[in-house]
Amino acid sequence: MKREIKTCGSSKVVKNIGGCASIAEVLAQRSREKPDRPALWHKDGEGEWVSLCWKEYWDQVRQLAGVMEQHGLQPGDKVAVILPTSVEWELIDKAALCRGLVVVGIEPHMAWEDMVRVIEETRPRALFVADREMAVKLSGTEQGVPLPLGEDVPEGQVRGLLSFIKLAVCLERCYDLYEPFMGWAMLEREMAGQTNAQNPLPVTADSPASYVLTSGTTRCRSA
Repeated sequence: MKREIKTCGSSKVVKNIGGCASIAEVLAQRSREKPDRPALWHKDGEGEWVSLCWKEYWDQVRQLAGVMEQHGLQPGDKVAVILPTSVEWELIDKAALCRGLVVVGIEPHMAWEDMVRVIEETRPRALFVADREMAVKLSGTEQGVPLPLGEDVPEGQVRGLLSFIKLAVCLERCYDLYEPFMGWAMLEREMAGQTNAQNPLPVTADSPASYVLTSGTTRCRSA
């Protein structure tokens, strides 16, 4: 990034005059300059390492950002991600950031009571989980029968957690999910329908990027 330095009395003022100012701009530029070069490597369903080129990477991020907008997510809304490390995590993270959304990463092996507390505190508008088991646990139903959630987390409390969710996705390819969850395959179909997806909203250096809760009472918000 090019910078211009001006002297004002005894002070120096540094001003950015070129280059990329946001993640969206970085990804778009790389897609234009090196469309066929690998952007990242990940394991496919067979456990083999495969690459995702910059054009495919940016197209999928842009399409997913378009789906997030289509479901009513607005800049500043929080996106909770309860996933292990995966290419889907990467796409969700970058799509959310490109839309000006705030990513809330939740450790999948976190104690259930702590997970509920994080969701209660952050009030995410979108939620991504890895498998049907977690989707069922969060939706609070299994074939219409409430799940036993323990004394610390009443059933009604869990149902209330999803009352404000606009987009809920389960990565596992299953066809018996309960509302509000959809499978990743359905999300991919919605992404494919974003043929005219526009570039995501611009974000500034002051836009919040993530919301991180640490152990104990310490809380850290990072931009």
